[in-house]
Amino acid sequence: MAYDDTYRGGNLARRPEMSEGRARVLAARSSAGWEKAVEKVNASETGVIRQMGKVPDTVDMLPEEARAYLVALREEADDLQSAYWHLNEPWRDAMTESQKAANRVRALTDPDQEARTGQHRVGEDHPALIDARAKLVAAKAELEKLTSRREALGHRSQLARRLVTRTEEYLNGAWSGLTFEPFTGKLKKFASVDAARAELDKLNAALSAAWTAPWPSSAAKAKIRAEIANLAARGKPGITTVVNHGDDVRWPTQQVKMQVLQPELVGALGAGKTADALGLICWAIGDQIAKALDKEIDAASNDQIALTDEQRNATLTSLADEILDAERAEVALVAAAGMDHRDTVDVRALLGIVGPAAE
Repeated sequence: MAYDDTYRGGNLARRPEMSEGRARVLAARSSAGWEKAVEKVNASETGVIRQMGKVPDTVDMLPEEARAYLVALREEADDLQSAYWHLNEPWRDAMTESQKAANRVRALTDPDQEARTGQHRVGEDHPALIDARAKLVAAKAELEKLTSRREALGHRSQLARRLVTRTEEYLNGAWSGLTFEPFTGKLKKFASVDAARAELDKLNAALSAAWTAPWPSSAAKAKIRAEIANLAARGKPGITTVVNHGDDVRWPTQQVKMQVLQPELVGALGAGKTADALGLICWAIGDQIAKALDKEIDAASNDQIALTDEQRNATLTSLADEILDAERAEVALVAAAGMDHRDTVDVRALLGIVGPAAE
């Protein structure tokens, strides 16, 4: 089933039933009484949908146009699945006819069949063999045609069902108790579906690059210096008691977990202290370590594509907005062309609504 902009914007009749729980709340808050409360609920376009003790159908979370479109998507998924099931019987019949035709040709030409059944083989120009081979060709062609249709229907049915499932999962996860607002902005312009999807490929590649972009070398060096400074502070020896009382140096230690090796306590863990060698080294020669690591960072870094955390967050936010805008345009073009939507399309773009990004 193809859906154009006119169908997508179609006006499905509003469900006559209303939220009884909501009407009771309104009646309790107003002196107008039960009938006025019912009228107010039925007339409202937005507001709380949840009935008392009942989670609504996902279509009830949507504005009217999006509601009609989700209903249409559900019906399309059901229709495709039904068409796939209905094709199974003729496909099985075609499979049987193809096997029968192949067996008939084999019976007329196979020497093993002749030995087993006593039926004589016939010549290549025999009318019975010519007829049997013609029927085999026709049966194979019919089977191939039905198989192709069946596979195509099965694929489309799976895509449609996944799309509906993703849509409902998103709506249930993002619902705040109020109906979603419709998108009222302008759509980006693309010459075709292919052009929109090419732009989406480019934007998604940029998004992936932003996620994986390295840190700037300056930020990496600053992080390493902060780490060395923390280790050095932890590893500084205590010499006050040496100066004041002639005691031993208090060498730095750190708390560690230890595995108990006694046979009766196999697998048990304990805790203890050990010398903090790394901290002591950073306290003693931290500057030399930092300079050595700077050289390693310079060799490994690529500041031309590097992003700070602030730059990365800003880039990801901007690209996510651009991708959603492009997907909204793609959805409109796909609907106008009567094509199938991608099952990974953003639900907000698919239904023309405003909401949070899917997690």
